[in-house]
Amino acid sequence: MNPAYMRRTCRLLLASVLAFGGAGTAAAQEPVPRDTAAVRADTSATTTVPQAVGPRAPAPVDTTRHGPSPRGALLRSLVVPGWGQLAAGAYVRGPIYMTIGVTSWGMLGKTIRKLGDAEDRRDAAVTAAVDSLMTLVREDSLIAEQLKDPIAFREAVMGDSLVAHRTSLVEARRQQRQDWIAYTLFFTFLNALDAYVAAHLADFPGELDVQRRADGGVAVGMRLALPARRE
Repeated sequence: MNPAYMRRTCRLLLASVLAFGGAGTAAAQEPVPRDTAAVRADTSATTTVPQAVGPRAPAPVDTTRHGPSPRGALLRSLVVPGWGQLAAGAYVRGPIYMTIGVTSWGMLGKTIRKLGDAEDRRDAAVTAAVDSLMTLVREDSLIAEQLKDPIAFREAVMGDSLVAHRTSLVEARRQQRQDWIAYTLFFTFLNALDAYVAAHLADFPGELDVQRRADGGVAVGMRLALPARRE
């Protein structure tokens, strides 16, 4: 075999081996790229940020007023009896004043209707008496002479038995109306005043106790919650 050819062949083989060996070594030494996004996500998920630990803030005190103001309770009870007491938490006195108010206003309305009926009946009796007297005046000249004065004629009309009876009934109904007006106004203002006081005492730290005594009287007391003594 030609020696020059052999040397050239050996040099080519050696160059090929050196070229492939260097490429393999460089590939082995190059670092493998890592998924930094996943590592960052894992780190953020597992890392806990320490929070500052300090004294806990006290809970806010509820200073808001519960229920209506005294003036609002008074106005409510003026509109509807017992409404102010119920709004202020007086659930016993509220229905009582409501019952009294409804009863008094109902009786006042009933008395006014009865007064109207009595006045209508009296007017009918007066009309009948006037017609009767006018008939007598036309038929009897002596009676006509006696009743020619308007005052005398009126006295004769009012002296009729039926007119007198129904006039007295009208006066009685008027007196009843005046009485129920006074009662209704009294209970209405008493109800409003009680609602005003109930709203004032709604946040008072005490309890009112009302008890009936053996002798028939009423005992009123108040219980207060006092703080315990420190020893």
